[in-house]
Amino acid sequence: MNQAGQGTSPLIPPPSGDFGVDFERNIGNNQFPVQVKCKKNDISFDPVATLHSKMVKQNAKGGYVITTSSFTEAAKQYAEGLYIKLVDAVRLVDLWLDGVKKDEKDITPLFIAHRN
Repeated sequence: MNQAGQGTSPLIPPPSGDFGVDFERNIGNNQFPVQVKCKKNDISFDPVATLHSKMVKQNAKGGYVITTSSFTEAAKQYAEGLYIKLVDAVRLVDLWLDGVKKDEKDITPLFIAHRN
């Protein structure tokens, strides 16, 4: 079991060529498909619809679309009520910074103990 995901297990297929990486996050017996889109333009509803289709086929409890940009209003509306979490660039950076702060908090005492 790891800290990040209560026994999570990622399944990572080969890259798809759209500069995104698709993977599945399994937590216990629950599947959560994830699509990552590295784009500069806002993401349309298409990746959200594709993810939703995967969720239905796999009987997944939810899913994520993560991007280095943002989402169109159509994508946001499509995701509403479908247990799909949209993570845009701003939220992605916030999550990264939270991780950096946590690492610093966890590691700093080790450096202080090592110096003494």
